[in-house]
Amino acid sequence: MNKNRFTELFWYGFFGAISTAVNILIFYLLSQKIGIHYIAANAVAWIFSIIFAFATNKIFVFKSKSWKFRVWTKEFFQFALARIATLLFDMGFMFVAVSVFSMNETAAKITANIIVIIANYALSRLWIFKAKSN
Repeated sequence: MNKNRFTELFWYGFFGAISTAVNILIFYLLSQKIGIHYIAANAVAWIFSIIFAFATNKIFVFKSKSWKFRVWTKEFFQFALARIATLLFDMGFMFVAVSVFSMNETAAKITANIIVIIANYALSRLWIFKAKSN
């Protein structure tokens, strides 16, 4: 693995961990401190973590330079669409693994998360923030 790819993967993991922390913190504040219903709090936390992940992936991980409205809105739409697709995969995988194949719930969640992390990285690198001359 070359140095650039290693650095990219490092920053992807680093900001992914922070994005997860943002999600949990916002969920906690909204649901436990403000008293918003946990489903609504979870949706809001997910939206904030997606925005955070998009910004950090665009700037620090994949170094997409253009902030032209047309470019960043297309990237954000693709990013959100990819995250929604992997969320749906995660939910579907969990249902099939646990309900159909009687897989341990935790093992299923770990397996699903590994696949989702790889898919999110691949979608970001190959589709959303692919190398372009902007």
